Amino acid sequence: MQEIFPLEVVAANALFTEFSDDFELMYVQCHMDRLHMVRPSIHTTSHFAPETVHVGPGIIYSQWGIEHTIGNLGEEIKQHSNAFANLAQQGIYRYQVNALKAMIPNIEPPENPLPRGAVDVGGGYALLHAMDTTSCDVRPCEHCAIVKCLQAHGVTLTQETASVI
Repeated sequence: MQEIFPLEVVAANALFTEFSDDFELMYVQCHMDRLHMVRPSIHTTSHFAPETVHVGPGIIYSQWGIEHTIGNLGEEIKQHSNAFANLAQQGIYRYQVNALKAMIPNIEPPENPLPRGAVDVGGGYALLHAMDTTSCDVRPCEHCAIVKCLQAHGVTLTQETASVI
């Protein structure tokens, strides 16, 4: 069984951080066109020691990311006769998309965290669509609250639809 001592973590952190900082100063030189290589391959090293303290050595937890990426790229291969060329093209495509997203963060509309059919009623609350497979009666106070909420969000209720609620 191996053990990592606190002094070793401190020494490793100093060396990794020095390497990362020196690389960025020497090779990146604040050029945006060179920034894409720093985060995944160089800058991450400055986080190895602190993350070892928090979650353990990287060998324990970091493999999932690369395995997940390999799995995703493998699913995207369309021409099995020339799989490696196709895999390279998928990698290039993903790199280009990620570069665009990094340069223009608003290029993609933000994801709607609410499920389909839900209405944001504010204050961290949402009105979700019906999920019950059987109907049930609501109390008069619940009926009033539902009707008021729907009307506040511009839903026009007829006498018939209001009585169904």
